[in-house]
Amino acid sequence: MMRATSERVRATRRGPAARSLLACALGSLLQGCTDRSGAEPGLGASGPEVAPLIRVASVVVDAAPRVAHIWPGFRPSEPAFLVYQLDGAALFVGPKAPPGFSQLPDPGLPEGLAGRAHLHPGPLPGLSGPFHIDYPVGGVRAMAVAIDSAGIPETLATFYHESFHAYQDRHLAPLLQQGGAPASPRGYVDPALIASPRFRALVEIERRMLISALSLAPDSLPGILRRYLAVRRIRTRSLDPQVPLEEQALERDEGSAHLVGLKAALLATRATPGELADLLLPYLNLPLERFPGGPSERLIRWRVYGTGAALGLLLERLGLDWRSRVQAGATFNALLAEAVAFDSTTAHTLAPAALERFGMAELEARAMMDASNVKDRVDSIEDFLRISPIRLTLDVAVPLEDGRAALDTNFLVGEGGVVQPEENVILFPMARVLSVELPRVSLVVRGRPVMQDARGGSRDAPRVRFTILLPTLPEIERASPLPQGDHTLHGLTIRSRGVHLTVAGPVTVRVGRDVLLVRVEAPSGQER
Repeated sequence: MMRATSERVRATRRGPAARSLLACALGSLLQGCTDRSGAEPGLGASGPEVAPLIRVASVVVDAAPRVAHIWPGFRPSEPAFLVYQLDGAALFVGPKAPPGFSQLPDPGLPEGLAGRAHLHPGPLPGLSGPFHIDYPVGGVRAMAVAIDSAGIPETLATFYHESFHAYQDRHLAPLLQQGGAPASPRGYVDPALIASPRFRALVEIERRMLISALSLAPDSLPGILRRYLAVRRIRTRSLDPQVPLEEQALERDEGSAHLVGLKAALLATRATPGELADLLLPYLNLPLERFPGGPSERLIRWRVYGTGAALGLLLERLGLDWRSRVQAGATFNALLAEAVAFDSTTAHTLAPAALERFGMAELEARAMMDASNVKDRVDSIEDFLRISPIRLTLDVAVPLEDGRAALDTNFLVGEGGVVQPEENVILFPMARVLSVELPRVSLVVRGRPVMQDARGGSRDAPRVRFTILLPTLPEIERASPLPQGDHTLHGLTIRSRGVHLTVAGPVTVRVGRDVLLVRVEAPSGQER
């Protein structure tokens, strides 16, 4: 879920490969977590499709006291939460039924849900993707999570991971640079800055070192972690300063959320704490080329889920109270340097042996070979637009909330993941589902390539364009087709294979041979 087009990319935090690994790792841990009587709990007249919603909600409620110890102040199930089926029913767990919901009868419900489980019989607007971290329902903003097709384990991991992001949004202090000055990450890394084979080889070396460190006893950690920090310093000191800043911000935000999500899922399933590293290692071992998206997603964004979580776990083993420090703005690498007494002036003497031991020459040669091969990924806007010349474009003014552009986008990606080729541009080479909800505007896209472009407009009058690539140009539902040219309409509906767009109110349309442009302005009198 992404609320502001100018802010960092928030949606779709795990790629398909990582999601499947996590589901496999957690799957065996949930045996016996359903109702022990063997009966489907709390079905009543609602039917068996409600049973998975009740099972997930019951685990979340039952685990709340255990999960509360993971991070001070983190209460993922309070004051309410929502579990839903994609294109199906939704279950709200809270003190009273919101409009459109009905309270489920207590007989047969798990104890923790009695009097608090409320069912909505069909889909809710804006819940076409896997989660929504602050869905407005029943007078509150609730964490909402879809039942994952992989099963309850992945559903729980997503719930806790994204709930922690909601907590971060309220409580995380600005990132601090060395010396205590606030940093200003933009949420974007220019792929050209990390294109060298040496960069790719060095980040792989760092991952290998963290994997090795996770197998060691605490008293053996300082040596290897000083060498890890030395290699990291060698890599980052020659980069544009914005790159390590973005990496540190993502490590802190996504790494801590990944670790919290794994630990909470383990506690929810009553598994032993010793299994946490076993869940983390498959992600760290995943080859970088298996991650979806463009270079910055593969080499920075998805990688730091595992490396950031590993750093948090290692800091825990070193006995450092890292959670409060991270919440106050500290970075993982700065805390690690403090914990192992790393002297940055020794990096040039510590790094060479580590580079040789962990295979730098081979990794750099492989990276050079990969770079010379013909790429088959969508890495740029030009790559995206070459997919099809036929386009439906929605150009819409974005309303302001508390002085910020508020854009509620919910999506589930397929092959190609998410690519951010330029700042404020996001590519979905194949959006399995993407929904956009704005005042007077509703857009749902299924199984189509989509580009979200927020480079237009200004801070005071933001705009965003959604360009959907199609095999044929869709028609507007009306008595007679619109000829080519510009038109002003009082409302619009487009229903075609893979696209459903409605606009309630004035809208301008430009019809071309291969392009249909729909432009929506802000309602008159809206605060800018």
